[in-house]
Amino acid sequence: MGSSASKKGTGDDAASKRLLKEYAVGHILGQGAFGTVYACTHRASNKEFAVKRVHKSEICEEAELLRSMDCKQIVKVHQIHFDRSFVCMVMDKFTGGDLVAGLHRHLEEKGKIPCCEIVHISYQMASALEYLHGRSVVHRDVKGDNFLMSVENITDPNNVVALADFGAAITIKEGERLNSEVGTSNFWSPEFYNKSYGMKVDIWAMGVIMYGLLDGCFPFQDEDDIKNREPKSPKFIHADCEDYLRGMLTKDEDMRLSSAQVVAHRWMANKDREKGKVEKEGGNLDSITSQGFTKDDTSIKVEVQTCMYGDNGTRDTVSTTSTCSTMPSVLNNPPVDGTLSQFLS
Repeated sequence: MGSSASKKGTGDDAASKRLLKEYAVGHILGQGAFGTVYACTHRASNKEFAVKRVHKSEICEEAELLRSMDCKQIVKVHQIHFDRSFVCMVMDKFTGGDLVAGLHRHLEEKGKIPCCEIVHISYQMASALEYLHGRSVVHRDVKGDNFLMSVENITDPNNVVALADFGAAITIKEGERLNSEVGTSNFWSPEFYNKSYGMKVDIWAMGVIMYGLLDGCFPFQDEDDIKNREPKSPKFIHADCEDYLRGMLTKDEDMRLSSAQVVAHRWMANKDREKGKVEKEGGNLDSITSQGFTKDDTSIKVEVQTCMYGDNGTRDTVSTTSTCSTMPSVLNNPPVDGTLSQFLS
C-alpha cells in the first residue's frame, strides 16, 4: 500500500514538472478562496497565458466542464495538469481586469457609461450565455466580477470579454428545476429565492450587470425588492436599451427573454462586432457602438456625459457583495518569490 502511494506521488510530481518544463510560471495575478492564478509563458511559442492552481476537491468538475467549452466569450482552458493535491489549468490570460474594475475606472475618470458605448460588452455577455444554454449549462454565478476583459478601457470597441469561474455551473435536463443556493444573492432572480429555477437565472443576473454598468448601482436592494419592486430605468438611455433591460429583469420567468432572444434583440441588431469598427458612407471609420444611432441618440450621449458631473459634482458608485471567485480577475501584482516551488509542493 505504501508502494502504491509512493508511485502515485511520483506520477503527480512528474505532472508538475512537465508543466514547468513547458511553461515558465511567473508572478501571482490573483487569489481567491480556493486557489491562485499565476502568469505563465509558453516556452516554445513565448505566448502568455494564465495558470489557475486549485485544490482537486474544488475544481475537478469545473475543469472538465471548461475543457469542453469552445467559445470566444468563455475563458479557454488549453491544458490541465494534476499534481498530488492540486489541479493546474492553463488558460487564456486577460489583462484588463473584470467588468467591475472597468466600471469603477470609467466612473472615476469620465462618469457614467453612455448606453451606446456598452453595446459590444452586452453582446459578448449574451453570446457567452447563449453558448452555455445551448449546451444545457447554467452558470449560476453570473456577475461583473466573473466577466474578464482583454483591455482596461471598458468602452473600447475591440475589448474582448469572456466569462470565467464555473464553480457553480451545472448541466441540466430539459424541464429540470434546481433548488441549490449558490452564487451571489445580489444577482439572484425571484425564482432563485424561491428555490425552483432554471437557465433564465443567468439572464436575470446579466440584466443586473447591465443595469449597474449604465446606472452605477444595483437595481434592487434586497429579496423584497427583487420580488416586488420594479426598478426605475437608468436616466438618458435609448428606448430600445430600456426595453432590452426590462426584458432581462422581468420577474415572471416564463416572460423573461431567453439567451437567444437577448442576442437577437433590436438593441444589438445590425452591429459589425467582428471587425470592431464599421465604415460609414463617407469612408471614415466609426465606433461600432455609435453606428445605427440617430441624431437624437447622439444628443442623448452628450447629455449623459454632461449631467454626470452636474449638481455638486457627485457621482454614483457601485458597491458589490460577492463570494470569493476561484478565477480571480487578472491583476498587475508584483512578482512573488518562490512561485515555482509551489507547483512541486
